[in-house]
Amino acid sequence: MTHDHPARLPLASISDLLAAVPYLLGFHSTDSLVTVGLTGRRITVAGRTDLPEPATVTAWVHAAGRQHIALLRNVDATTAILIGYGPATTVTPVIDALTPHLHAAGITILDTLRVTEGRYHSYQCQDPHCCPPDGVPFDPHHSPTAVHAIVAGQTALPDRAALVASVAPIHSVGMAAASRRAQERAFTAQTSGGRAALIRAGRKAVDEAFTRYATDAVLTYN
Repeated sequence: MTHDHPARLPLASISDLLAAVPYLLGFHSTDSLVTVGLTGRRITVAGRTDLPEPATVTAWVHAAGRQHIALLRNVDATTAILIGYGPATTVTPVIDALTPHLHAAGITILDTLRVTEGRYHSYQCQDPHCCPPDGVPFDPHHSPTAVHAIVAGQTALPDRAALVASVAPIHSVGMAAASRRAQERAFTAQTSGGRAALIRAGRKAVDEAFTRYATDAVLTYN
């Protein structure tokens, strides 16, 4: 399934937003800080970083603050939501340290959240009726937002390790042989016609691969 435009997910609540985050990133986060940037009412960027150890937050926040501000400014996002995934002992110091840096840069913080064991906690909401002290339960796997994302062809892998594995080089006899053939073709093209011939051969190979995939949904024929 392919789409010419990014899917627009319906977000009407914090639970909807939290269900959307894995599809914005491509995986479900743990022990992470996620920054969601908005331009107007539209999410325009989402970024993630590992939570630092509590003892290193003071040193961490200066570089992290610059990175988060740059992330938001690159898409002209003026509003942000910070979401920490993990226990309060690691999330709270990070939220407390980073928030002033974003405020000083002119970024409006719409909300700051902590997600722990299937519940979310808002640092800004003090109303026990909508934000009880023990958190609000939510299920990102069975949310209507997740359904919309899946129907639109989006994927959320179980964790970051799964995402890394999905783009890792494939080491196999077949892949080694394919790489060797590609190197031989590249060498032949370059020695016979120089760099221009190499570029033409590369473009032709890519075009042929796209054609094969469009026709039979495979990249190579065995």
